[in-house]
Amino acid sequence: MAKAKKSTKAKVHRAKPPKAKAPKAKTRKTKAPKAIKVPKPAGTAYDPHRPLEKNQLIHSQVRHFQEAETQLPEHLRTGVNVADIKTEGQASHYIRKVTKALHESGGRPAQKVEKAT
Repeated sequence: MAKAKKSTKAKVHRAKPPKAKAPKAKTRKTKAPKAIKVPKPAGTAYDPHRPLEKNQLIHSQVRHFQEAETQLPEHLRTGVNVADIKTEGQASHYIRKVTKALHESGGRPAQKVEKAT
């Protein structure tokens, strides 16, 4: 009986088809938000002795807080006459007191805020 000759050709292996898997739920990869660099304010940005009339933003905030204070229960009101507030330091003190009173009153429930995309 004759022996079979061995082939010198390399065998070609065919890849098996992948097994069917259950489809995965698509997940969205979110990138971490980029850090925003905020420069430190200038040393002259806050001057507790600066007249309030030179800073209209803080002057408007004082009026806004005065309106918010009128909505508070009587026992939480500061009793400060905003017409007597003449400097940024006095305005800062008043805003701090009203903010504390607003927190103590419980305020209204926090609103759900959507994150910016």
